[in-house]
Amino acid sequence: MISTERILFSLQMAEESLQEVHLLFKDNKTRSLLNSLYNVFYYGMETLLLKQDIHCRSHSELKKTFFEKVIRAGLLKKDSSRWENKIEDIFRVKEENEKGKKFTDEEVNDFIKRGEAFLKSVKRYLLV
Repeated sequence: MISTERILFSLQMAEESLQEVHLLFKDNKTRSLLNSLYNVFYYGMETLLLKQDIHCRSHSELKKTFFEKVIRAGLLKKDSSRWENKIEDIFRVKEENEKGKKFTDEEVNDFIKRGEAFLKSVKRYLLV
């Protein structure tokens, strides 16, 4: 069984990544911001899987397992159906960011709002 401390550590990593996102936004560091935003989603997804006693060994395994065990199972309740597309978008944005694509402030703000909303959904699930 996965310990409560491990689950809380993963949640803390997601929260710290979101704090980094806000600091990087103020400094106009979009490239680093998007990498930190990816971490918000990664650690949030990991937190929910760890809560179900599921540990993944790679990013691709985590993503696949998360969609199967959390999204398609409806564990985020009303949020589940919309999160699959939003998470896929963040994974795509990370790849495009690494290839040098520039994003507008409006797009970046939208990505940040998604990260905030996702982390809120993760915390809501943990309280159930």
